[in-house]
Amino acid sequence: MGYQGLIITDDLQRPTGYSTATAAVLAAQAGANIILVSTSEGGGVTAYQAMLAAARSGRIPRATVATRTDQVWNLKQQLDGGA
Repeated sequence: MGYQGLIITDDLQRPTGYSTATAAVLAAQAGANIILVSTSEGGGVTAYQAMLAAARSGRIPRATVATRTDQVWNLKQQLDGGA
């Protein structure tokens, strides 16, 4: 498809047919750079734990995490004028 921008999800605690944890991992695997979980603090903890486990197990490769982090950081630098 050639899309080069960032992908930001909507709140993954909204009804998706998946648990918040599963939705977060699936979003990361699908290419999301920023994953939002904002409805409750517990949901954020659950999503974080699931994503950490997925990264540790290799379901989300380290290189993918690094690339997506770099993409977010690079955009921030552009928007801040390189500051």
